[in-house]
Amino acid sequence: MTTPMEATSRNSAGPVWPALLLFQGVWAGCIAAGAGAAPPFVVFAALAASVLFAVHVLPLQALPIAVALVLTGWVNDLFLARIGLFRFTAGSFETTLWLAAIWFSFVVTAPAVYRWLTCRPALAFGVGAVGGTLSYSMASLWGAIAIPSPFAFYAALPLVWGVRMLCVLWFMTCIEHIVTRTGHPTLQRPRRPHPFPKGATPCER
Repeated sequence: MTTPMEATSRNSAGPVWPALLLFQGVWAGCIAAGAGAAPPFVVFAALAASVLFAVHVLPLQALPIAVALVLTGWVNDLFLARIGLFRFTAGSFETTLWLAAIWFSFVVTAPAVYRWLTCRPALAFGVGAVGGTLSYSMASLWGAIAIPSPFAFYAALPLVWGVRMLCVLWFMTCIEHIVTRTGHPTLQRPRRPHPFPKGATPCER
């Protein structure tokens, strides 16, 4: 039996590959800038591309939620650096810019890239725990961050990123509700009935 979310995934016009390529490009450019291997304008270009993507793809009603998630993740990373879980190698101003650009790109591309995790919280937690930790490990290899205590880092960060992915999952559920009400043209093919009956939640079968 097909679930509503599976039907939505097949009927969705969400730009999965453009979103994935955008985030990977933003991540690489910002990490390189954070490590001093790329000029600062790369960060501004990455942020501009993410803003254009968000305006084109996300429903207007979802943008305040996206901004709240970006600010939460950004402040949380600064806090983790403050307590010594990792350390940024660039100056505070440069770090603020590239970290914000990565977070904004991650949040606005997540609904397309991670759509398949909707209604799968345990899997989402695992993907966040592994993928998030690996991305910070790669940032360390590139020289954008330093890890003073690998034991503390690998003990704590998977839990942090597992919870973060659950927050992203909630964000995607909010977007599904918005699409249900508005029939957003970018996230839903026109002329096809939406699989959710009025008032239904995305995870209802």
